[in-house]
Order: sequence, then structure tokens, then C-alpha cells
Amino acid sequence: MTGGMMFKGTPGPWRLEDDAFEKDWPGCLNGHIGVNAPSHTLIAQVVWRMSDGDTHRKDYPELQANAHLIAAAPELLEAASMALSVMEVEYITNNRTDLAQFMEPLRAAIAKALGETK
Repeated sequence: MTGGMMFKGTPGPWRLEDDAFEKDWPGCLNGHIGVNAPSHTLIAQVVWRMSDGDTHRKDYPELQANAHLIAAAPELLEAASMALSVMEVEYITNNRTDLAQFMEPLRAAIAKALGETK
């Protein structure tokens, strides 16, 4: 990771539970989708059924998108860190000041993912 930043969470790859989006899968019926890692049964749950008991999947596509983004998090963090490293080298060695506009948002996103922001 760039600048000594290190992810202290569960190593990836993370994946959605098997058959997570099958209509008759128990997790879907119970209002949640799990994101798993090889070393853990459950990393995160994406929930759409709230305390009011609403089991209508009005936001089912949104649930799927949220679950896929969470499952991709370790790879996204690593890719962002690698991209930032390359940009930093280019910025310093080749005076690529045009990269600064991309470097700051990457640094901020990486810091947020690592819990280094307030």
C-alpha cells in the first residue's frame, strides 16, 4: 500500500454467498445478503428488510449493487493503491503535475477505506 498504508481487515477475495440472488434463497427471503471471505463465514450483510417487516424487494437492484460493491472492496482498495503509487512516481520523476487532480481523491478514498479519516 502507498505511503505505509496497510489494510488490517480480513484479506480478500470476498464473495457473495452462493446463490445469493436466487428468488427462493433463504437469505433473500429473510431480507439480507451475506458477503463472505475464505477465512470467515460472514464479512458483511446487506439488509433490505427493515423492522417494519416490509419484505417487498422494492430496492432489490440497489441491494445487489451494494452487495457487489462490498464484495469487490479488497480488490478496489488494492487497485486504487497501485494506481496511486504509479501516479506518485510519475508526478515526482516526470513532473506530471496534471496527475494531482486524481491523486488527492485516491488518497482520500484509500484513507477512508483504511479508517484513517475522521
